[in-house]
Amino acid sequence: MSMSDTRRVETDTKHVKSDTSKWSVSVMRALADTHGMATNERAGFWLEKLMQANHRGPTDTWTAARDRVAIKAGIEPSMAKRIWQRWRNMTDVSGDTLLKLMLAYDDLCQRNDAAADHYKAVRLTLREDHETYDEPVQTDMGEASARLRAELSEAGRKRKAFKAKTARIAQMAVAAETNASRRYASRES
Repeated sequence: MSMSDTRRVETDTKHVKSDTSKWSVSVMRALADTHGMATNERAGFWLEKLMQANHRGPTDTWTAARDRVAIKAGIEPSMAKRIWQRWRNMTDVSGDTLLKLMLAYDDLCQRNDAAADHYKAVRLTLREDHETYDEPVQTDMGEASARLRAELSEAGRKRKAFKAKTARIAQMAVAAETNASRRYASRES
């Protein structure tokens, strides 16, 4: 791949039209993480990171992880083996293989980012709930304080009603199990 080809590929991925705004500047994570590397180094980097993500622990082998990555990415396991063993000495990597590894790595990064965003949203939701229910209300704030107290007491009532409802459901489930076991015991005698 010549230098002009590299520039053209990177330029194509930098300006992606977004649904939410007129133009948004976005660089593929795979290209950003391997900026300045040669093609063989990029292939080795992407393959190694994908292998690390797919390794299943002490009872798994790196060869098995490499083969799983190759199958998931859509490349031949023999090509993945060649890249893994000889990426330092390779002069070039097939464009199809390089593209598939790049897309698989970018997909991995997007899934990790989505999971991190989800966990952050959950954490912030938990923090908001905590602040809503457990934050002491100051009595000297006037009308706003009265509104806040009313909201908190309503939330407390809803929480108590929910707990009571779940307790009743649990009691009904226990009663149903007890009745069923009694019926079964009466049939045996």
